[in-house]
Amino acid sequence: LKSWAHTCKQANHSLPKDLIPFYDRTVIKGPQEIDTKVLATWHSTDKPKSLKLIPKPPEIDSDVVRFTFEITREDIQKLRDRLQRESYSEKLRLSTFVVTFSYVFTCLIRSGGDDPSRPVGYRFAVDCRRLIDPPIPTSYFGNCVFSAVKIPLMAGMFLGEDGFVAAARLISDSV
Repeated sequence: LKSWAHTCKQANHSLPKDLIPFYDRTVIKGPQEIDTKVLATWHSTDKPKSLKLIPKPPEIDSDVVRFTFEITREDIQKLRDRLQRESYSEKLRLSTFVVTFSYVFTCLIRSGGDDPSRPVGYRFAVDCRRLIDPPIPTSYFGNCVFSAVKIPLMAGMFLGEDGFVAAARLISDSV
């Protein structure tokens, strides 16, 4: 992605060495014959086709409110400072992603009503290149992602004053 962005932004189309895509698939070490096992599992399913038709989303009712908001760098820093203040006893990984995702996640839950027993959850993709030993180059051109999932959770833990910190704690641990 960074290679494409660089190419689109620059007048010349040559890439710096650190942005040249890395294609060597042998850096991913998996169990013996994993590809055969994955294909066998895929072929044994009732619906072996991977292409799925996604139905058109339903029309949105006229009484639904839509809102677009912008979170600036300054907003993120204020949220990060708040999390550091309110989670003083713990060391959280407060990346821009963790701060923003925690804030939006908490806002979405609060906008869904005040029923504390309502089930909620989240899922996001995690880049695993640096987690593999030895680490895979950041320019690796291929899939090396893992799904971070927390389902089911109860809305109650995110509705109170500590909801934002609770979300940041969970998401920081998931990352």
